[in-house]
Amino acid sequence: MWIFYGDKKVNAYHKTLTHSLSEPGSHYTVSRDIYPILVNLTSTCILLFRCFKLFFELPDHYVYCNSFNGDTGIMPKIDIQGLHHSAYRCRDAEETRAFYEDFLGLPLADAFEITTTQTNRKTHVLHLFFEMDDGSSIAFFDDPETAFDFKEQRDFDLHVALKVEMNHLHFMHNKGTKAGMDIRGPVDHGFIHSIYFRDPNGYVVELSAPVGDDSNENKAKKRTKAQKSLVDWTTRKRDF
Repeated sequence: MWIFYGDKKVNAYHKTLTHSLSEPGSHYTVSRDIYPILVNLTSTCILLFRCFKLFFELPDHYVYCNSFNGDTGIMPKIDIQGLHHSAYRCRDAEETRAFYEDFLGLPLADAFEITTTQTNRKTHVLHLFFEMDDGSSIAFFDDPETAFDFKEQRDFDLHVALKVEMNHLHFMHNKGTKAGMDIRGPVDHGFIHSIYFRDPNGYVVELSAPVGDDSNENKAKKRTKAQKSLVDWTTRKRDF
């Protein structure tokens, strides 16, 4: 059983439970006598977790999760609620609107001209927002007075992935094909199926339909794996 608290990890499969604190060398221990209870009795694990929470003074915004393979994680509540908007430069506002609103179906939710920067410099920029179903937006700046290197971006350098249902993924693939657009996919990435377009500004736009297990238990396992993958990558990267 694992308990995560920030970058601190507690392993209850060992004979002692050690919780590293900020002070060097400090720790808490729990007797091996409670080991069978921790492993075998789910209700007792939950009760002990509450005791650990009080003992280690874990903040209230941490939540409990028990995964399929017996790993238990204290997963932090994420206070950032979601994406409000992500903004990019565009060659031409109307050309961009035609792709995102007419083709993708994202309504132009707002557009306004910016005439003065935060440093009181005079400018002429149009800021556009195309809204998605969850209320977030993909936004653009049309800034004809400022040079920008518009080019066909490589996927690994910059791309935008928009979440859709599987049936809509196939609908958009057919729609793009009939319109004579350059499309890649569908591609099965294991956790998503994707198709790829290129917008008028050279950005790769991915439509992604999630597949597989999206439960909290599976998310906890993936977070554990992600930490291990990052450590392994950071160690090996210098040898590439």
